[in-house]
Amino acid sequence: MTTTPVPVLPDGSPAARRGLWNRQLAHYPDTGSRYLYLAITVLSTVVLYYELYVSGSVATQIITELGMSFSYFVWISVAGNAVGAFASLFA
Repeated sequence: MTTTPVPVLPDGSPAARRGLWNRQLAHYPDTGSRYLYLAITVLSTVVLYYELYVSGSVATQIITELGMSFSYFVWISVAGNAVGAFASLFA
């Protein structure tokens, strides 16, 4: 069994601590893997846009069934989108 050495930064810390900057690929992914990653990305984009637009298209039904005002519904949507945006920054 062979082992691959862990890349180390000049200060002696593991390279994983570099975060999102200065990333390097050990090798370019195979064609099959790249198509799989692309399919996952496209599928998740379609699902997320569907989830974004479906709440607006059924807003009147949501408002009437839950007994909320339009401004309350808008503020809940704004708050939810803000939480989601900040959560995506940490992801």
